[in-house]
Amino acid sequence: MAESNAINESNTSESSEFFGLLARYENPDSLVNGCHQARLAGYTKMDAFSPFPVHGIDGAIGIQKTKLPIIVFCVALMACGLGVFLQFYTNGYTNHSPIFPGYPFKISGKPMYSLPANIPVIFEVIVLLSAFAAFFGMWILNGLPKLANPLFRNQEFRRSTSDGFFLFIEKADGSFSETGTRGELQQWGAVSVDRITAPEDELQVPGYAKLGILIVASLILVPPVVIYRAQYTKNPLPRMHVNPDMDRQFRGQTQDASPIVNGNPLFADDRVMRKDPPGTIARGELARLEDSMFYHGVKEGSAEMTGDKPKDLISHSVETADDKEKAESQDVELDWAEEFPRQIKSVLSANASGMAIYNRGKQRFDVYCSACHGYAGYGDGHVSNRGMALNKQQKAEWVQAKSMFDPKVMSQPVGRIFDTITNGRGAMAPYRSQIPAADRWAIIVFVKSMQISKTATEKDVPQDARLQRWEQVDPLKNDQTTPPPEAADSEAADSEAGQAEKNKAEKNKAEKNKAEKNKAEKGKTAESKAASPEKSTEESSNKEPSAESPSGEPGN
Repeated sequence: MAESNAINESNTSESSEFFGLLARYENPDSLVNGCHQARLAGYTKMDAFSPFPVHGIDGAIGIQKTKLPIIVFCVALMACGLGVFLQFYTNGYTNHSPIFPGYPFKISGKPMYSLPANIPVIFEVIVLLSAFAAFFGMWILNGLPKLANPLFRNQEFRRSTSDGFFLFIEKADGSFSETGTRGELQQWGAVSVDRITAPEDELQVPGYAKLGILIVASLILVPPVVIYRAQYTKNPLPRMHVNPDMDRQFRGQTQDASPIVNGNPLFADDRVMRKDPPGTIARGELARLEDSMFYHGVKEGSAEMTGDKPKDLISHSVETADDKEKAESQDVELDWAEEFPRQIKSVLSANASGMAIYNRGKQRFDVYCSACHGYAGYGDGHVSNRGMALNKQQKAEWVQAKSMFDPKVMSQPVGRIFDTITNGRGAMAPYRSQIPAADRWAIIVFVKSMQISKTATEKDVPQDARLQRWEQVDPLKNDQTTPPPEAADSEAADSEAGQAEKNKAEKNKAEKNKAEKNKAEKGKTAESKAASPEKSTEESSNKEPSAESPSGEPGN
């Protein structure tokens, strides 16, 4: 109590301003009782402070319901009227105004002013101004902002955050009397009553704050002035360029040559297209750094994927003519995978899923590969045939596309085929940017299926599968003259030399049978003339079946 009085005495001076009395209570119940007694005594400008919410303190202190909703509602009504007027004036008011002409445009035969079309803008104006009213209205009703609060200078008031309960009655209250109010507070159970004062200089706006407000207000006026100048003045000069290089820089297309700057190409390789920086990884392909078999076609743990060598593996990278000749003479061969990666094996294990990846591979093969290699894989695609035709006319230097049934291609591991699709090889361009890794393996599944179909025999296909396949091809027709698929495949697989030899053997056999038949007919005629009629008749009856014999000998 002595410390509090000493503080009050230090604040009491000619340069200090008196604000009111601060009473401290022992517990929440005594605080509520003191607030209730003060309200009954006619005090209205007072406030209570406690470390935690106290039940019943609002009613005891006489806090009324906030007027903020009424303020927001009134501002919303004005905003609604403002939105209607603004759109009517800008669109529906056809007379030219000396202040603002508006925009009376006729669009698609619609009326100049239509209330339903204006509802969205009206709603937005209402929401915007209502939010401002709620925000700034709360500040005004609470007397904010306050540059200083004299209560914070009182040492006892610091206990309001720990164990103190306080009631403050302002000097501006109509029922306030310093002597009488002090006695009433003590009568209502206050432990101590302090006189609250503060120096007058704390209540004044600092000079630097006034200067800051002036600067901000000046800056706010700059954009409207600039907009007005740009709208109502004419300038023959071009717009201001902060960085002219960004406005007039060279823009090249994908296949353009490098621009010439000061007599030299901008890029040393004379190309606008830039290669990816070393170690660049496309989004979503980070896993290819770890799974070399699925993303590179190289066996797991091979030397190419370990040590200091880059994991962004490209087996062929030909840049100049010398490099190309070197690559053709010494082809780069890695430790290629000889079987499909685990991701593809798991899909091929089930029949339904296996057919799905086969169909996917066929569809991707038709899209990307058939143009050169042909739909059947013989290297006779439309593009390849056109290139070969231009070769004959000496208009191109086209390289015949590889056949999928070339012995060298059929003997290649699946990993090498994957690398060829990925990075290109020879005249074939890379397709790593067009075809995802999973689709590349699907294409290999389809290619390997085509290759197996050319070398498979009847014993390679289970009997049940053969019958099932034949029924699926033609379930209603039982014509035995039609050769089964196995025979058709074997005949199609015969070479030209084998077919010619077979035709020659059949021709020789037919000529031999014809010669023997003529000889038999001559012998039969001679015997019939020398024999008796009875014997001739008997022999002729016995010789009847021998005439059908290819050798012409008697049946007996």
